[in-house]
Formats: sequence, C-alpha cells, structure tokens
Amino acid sequence: MEIQLSVPGDGVALIHLHDWLRRDDRTRRLAPRLAPPLASGDDTPGGAMGTLDAVNVILSNSIAFTSLAVTLANWRTARRSTLSGTEVRVTSGGTTMTIPNASAEQIEQILRSLPSAGEEEGSDGGEPS
Repeated sequence: MEIQLSVPGDGVALIHLHDWLRRDDRTRRLAPRLAPPLASGDDTPGGAMGTLDAVNVILSNSIAFTSLAVTLANWRTARRSTLSGTEVRVTSGGTTMTIPNASAEQIEQILRSLPSAGEEEGSDGGEPS
C-alpha cells in the first residue's frame, strides 16, 4: 500500500520528515521519496514541480505500519517546538487523515484505518481458494 505524508504549508518540515524517514533504521526500507501528491489537482504551469508536496511511502506488511508509526511519533516529538500547530496528514485511497501529536500506537491505528490498509482476506465474503 502506498501512502502519502504531507505537511501543508511547511516545505522545510516536509524535507526534514523525508530525511528523518530515510535515515531511521526502521523506515529506510520503506522507500520514502519526495513527490507531488498521488491525487494531484495541481495546476502548476507546464506540469513543472514548483515544490514537493508529499513524501510517498510503501507499506507492505504489519512491521512496516509499526515502523512508520514509531518513526512518525519520534519525529513529532523531536520537532515539537517547530511543529506547534502544524498538521501532518496521511493520504491513501482518496482518504486523508490528520496525524495528531500522539503515541506510536495511536498513529498506527490511524494508518491501519486508511483504505487499502486492511487485509484483503474475506473482503468479498468468500473463502480463499
């Protein structure tokens, strides 16, 4: 599942988050990359990227959800003074949620509640073949 993390109106915080994710042992393998939004309604002339709007991350298993949640909680704690009042948003499957200054467990619950975060078994009511 690919998710998108954004810090609206704070490009410096977004770049810091990207660097934090790339340097952290838990999240480096999640392939964090700076990118324009997944569902870009951006009308940037000529399609040029003026600013990078998000960090895209791939979550492929339960460990990835936990790793990202712990790293986000640690990043928010480390940046508490500079993030005061700043929203961090997570988007997947057209749904956007705000990540509060919360514990890793609470952040993980938010990540798992996003569309495509649940396991697909039983999604159609049938049994696996």
